[in-house]
Amino acid sequence: MTVDTNKLIKSPEVTYDYDKKHESLCVTVELPGVEPDAFDLNLATCGFCIFADTGNLQYKGCYSFFHEVDADAAKVKFKNGTLSIRLPFFAPLCGKQFPIDLS
Repeated sequence: MTVDTNKLIKSPEVTYDYDKKHESLCVTVELPGVEPDAFDLNLATCGFCIFADTGNLQYKGCYSFFHEVDADAAKVKFKNGTLSIRLPFFAPLCGKQFPIDLS
């Protein structure tokens, strides 16, 4: 998808959520006014890029992941201007938990 410099360009609202039960990253991209066939999504193990066109404006942005994901196993849904992406992690997340001092 090409960028039209005569249109307003905006970064979409993106949220991330960790699904511990399925060891996956859930990404939500808000694309109000975008039709199901008017966006390009490029997924990689380290992040994604999105380009979308509403006619009046274009959404574009590239985003990085902190942990590697299996882009080939991604599940992608688009409904009512909301793009949902579920990406399984290559390895379970494990880290050290630290106590929080509330004093």
